[in-house]
Amino acid sequence: MFGLLQRYTAAAFLRSFAFTGLVLTTVVFSLIMADKGDDLLENNASTKQAFTYFACVLPQAVLIVFPAVCLIGALFGMLVLSRQNELAAMYAAGASLRWLVGPTLVVSFLLAVGCFVWNEYVAAPLSRKAEQFWTTEIEKKKGIFQDYGLVRGTKNRFIRYGDFNRESETLTDFVLHEMRLGGKGHRRFIRAAVASWDPKAINQETGKPGAWRLFTRADTENYVLEFRDEWRTDPRPIAEGEILSLEETPDDFGIDRRHPIEMGYRELKKKIQDLEQSGGSALTLYSDLEFKIAFPFAVVALILIGLGSGASSFLLGREGAARFTYPLGVCLVVLALYYSVAGISLALGNQGILPAVVSAWVPNALFGALGVWMLTRG
Repeated sequence: MFGLLQRYTAAAFLRSFAFTGLVLTTVVFSLIMADKGDDLLENNASTKQAFTYFACVLPQAVLIVFPAVCLIGALFGMLVLSRQNELAAMYAAGASLRWLVGPTLVVSFLLAVGCFVWNEYVAAPLSRKAEQFWTTEIEKKKGIFQDYGLVRGTKNRFIRYGDFNRESETLTDFVLHEMRLGGKGHRRFIRAAVASWDPKAINQETGKPGAWRLFTRADTENYVLEFRDEWRTDPRPIAEGEILSLEETPDDFGIDRRHPIEMGYRELKKKIQDLEQSGGSALTLYSDLEFKIAFPFAVVALILIGLGSGASSFLLGREGAARFTYPLGVCLVVLALYYSVAGISLALGNQGILPAVVSAWVPNALFGALGVWMLTRG
């Protein structure tokens, strides 16, 4: 399918890619171990607990360094061929740079797809498990952090809250959206300052002990709205200590506070759907959702730039320490520029200035165009 010289070029990239990946993953993993080491000792974590935690965070560490691995691997792989005069010999045989890197570009697309799958099915789920394991098993905390303050409950219910404390089993800034079948408007809306779990109260919905009690606070809104139809509502104040019967118990509320960057595509998409169906705004999350797809394909653009840079005369003639520092400096500058452009673009998308799809793919388009220009020029 591909010529001998093309396969040789791709092999040079893959060797450099594998070595760079091993080195950078080891460095990042060592930093994580150094950062968490003292905390593990303070919490008297066992060897098994430490091993379990680090095994869960390792896939996320691999994902973090993956763009840098692709860029550095491509640059140094091509630079080695250039410094050993193998690239010049290929040119003399009539090969062009664009032709030589053909299979490498195919590999770059496969790596992009693999990066997406890795995040979706390995890194994101295990990073969530790592956070939960750290909180509940190592720190042994009873308190619970908010997870976007939203739980999708049974019977078309959505519960939003400010915070949840497991020790007192109390929700603050409690809001309940109970929707009609098919999501056709509200059936009931409740806003209370505090919802506290009472294990002795009889739950009318389950017929068992254990229900929520609602409490008010003077500086907050506290009321119940019963929707008879789309136009008529029956508002009433909340009685102090009023029992609210739900199937949800304290065990149904989140353990961690997840940032969009730590989530997989499906997890973040579900979070957006839940927010919107509960009446919340998810505008600031749409760009992050699109970036879940765009980010893996950034490696294609970075590999293009790495191949073009590695074949340039700018790096070929460097001697001494500059043989290493100049190429590494180029990689650091490219990565810094990419993440800066991505950050600005996503911020514009989160504010609604740019469409979410555009804000997510602009960095890839710009750097991909730069990479194509460098290869064409080469």
